[in-house]
Amino acid sequence: MKNSFVLFYDNKEIFDALSNEQAGILVRAIFEYEITGTVPELDAVLRIAFIPIKQSLDRNTEKYENTVERNKENARKRWDKQDTKNATGTTGIPSDAKDADNGNDSVPDNGPDNDIESGDAGASAPADGEKTKPAKKHKRGEYGWVMLTDDEYERLTTEYGENAVGYYIAYVDESAQSTKNKNKWRDWNLVVRKAIRDKWGNYASENSGPGNPFMDMYLEGEKRGES
Repeated sequence: MKNSFVLFYDNKEIFDALSNEQAGILVRAIFEYEITGTVPELDAVLRIAFIPIKQSLDRNTEKYENTVERNKENARKRWDKQDTKNATGTTGIPSDAKDADNGNDSVPDNGPDNDIESGDAGASAPADGEKTKPAKKHKRGEYGWVMLTDDEYERLTTEYGENAVGYYIAYVDESAQSTKNKNKWRDWNLVVRKAIRDKWGNYASENSGPGNPFMDMYLEGEKRGES
């Protein structure tokens, strides 16, 4: 069981946009979520501020759990290898363990969506004869519309920064929720990239001017809900 969690330097921008009272409430909310797994009740501004932090916490938790499972699997393979050696006098590894080591987690993107251009630098194509298995996609955003693999998410945050990516994931997620995904978006990696390139939701102007960078996003979401 984890006994700690990580906050990144990028998160400082979020706290800087809040008052001391709001920042304190947000810190308590982070502890509550990490310890209990329950998303706390927050006002509109803090709810938007909490989203990118929650995504970061979820990603780190998943990495921790994957590491634990991988260590268990490696331990099992070592025991299987030892059992095989004892039984046959050789140091061979069972064939099922060998097969498990030859997998490839990468997979090309799903393809273009309606009104969304293709051509994003996705996962590399497999070599001839190499087997691949689909990379697992995870729900991102409060409503879970945006589905990205860990590799897709990491490439986005490397290129654009975690706060910007969190903002646009939340924006796309809320847009899909408010319209029940009337645009039939499927390749969420491309949708988020297009949102960043075309500056959906005016993220750049919000973060370059005075005021709280989360309030305009919330008001925009309220406007969409009334239409």
